Amino acid sequence: MLNLLNKHSDTLPLIERELLLSHAAKCPRIALYKDTVPKSTAWALYESLVERRLEGEPLQYLIGSTEFMGLDFIVNKHVLIPRPETEILVSELLDRASHHTLPINILEVCTGSGNIAVSIAHALDKANITATDISLPALEVAKENAKKHHVGGKISFYSGDLFQALPLDKTNKFDIIVCNPPYVKTAELETLQEELKHEPLASLDGGRDGLEFYTRIAQEAPMYLKKGGDIFLEIGIHQAKSVMDLFKNYKIRKIKKDFAGIDRIIWISLL
Repeated sequence: MLNLLNKHSDTLPLIERELLLSHAAKCPRIALYKDTVPKSTAWALYESLVERRLEGEPLQYLIGSTEFMGLDFIVNKHVLIPRPETEILVSELLDRASHHTLPINILEVCTGSGNIAVSIAHALDKANITATDISLPALEVAKENAKKHHVGGKISFYSGDLFQALPLDKTNKFDIIVCNPPYVKTAELETLQEELKHEPLASLDGGRDGLEFYTRIAQEAPMYLKKGGDIFLEIGIHQAKSVMDLFKNYKIRKIKKDFAGIDRIIWISLL
């Protein structure tokens, strides 16, 4: 397959060509370096995938999966592609959860592909997790990922807008709420790089000021969070101060930077 693999060396990085061809040929990447000829169907599929990639379609959508927290997640056009920065969000939450009495009740809103909820369920033996999303197609992906990683029994999925998706049971409050909400300003959506424009805009659009979802969480979370309970949020660049202002009636415990030194994760507690 080497001739085919090398064909687009001037336009695509090697790792992308390997992933696309191994996906098309349904074989491990190491097998690409054996002296074999792929079936014509694999050849045609590979060429089609390369063309779509060159037009800006994300690699993860083309191969249908991506890695997050060491796990392989199904992704498609209905869900945001998980980013490495969000692994920091999960790691910070898991560190906090290790100090809780188990079992622990955790709520994720805006679950998308379920990468956060599934990763938490996979890491914590005794956790009851609830996950919500307004998008039914996204919830189907999340459920598939939960099933794939054998944690479907530990996660309850609900469809609806943030907390409105939850059953009307005010006695069942959560120890931790986690969210990676849309936080791009509406006016900036058109200026995003081409790859991001292939992802669902509803998963990116944070309203006029990019703070719509943080505002709602700050207002509504007390009804669903235990006293002293925690909120973990991913935030956008230059949003730390604005988000802290929105949560002025809470206790700001920690701001965590990402790999680029940007304030990315905020840990808040309900007083």
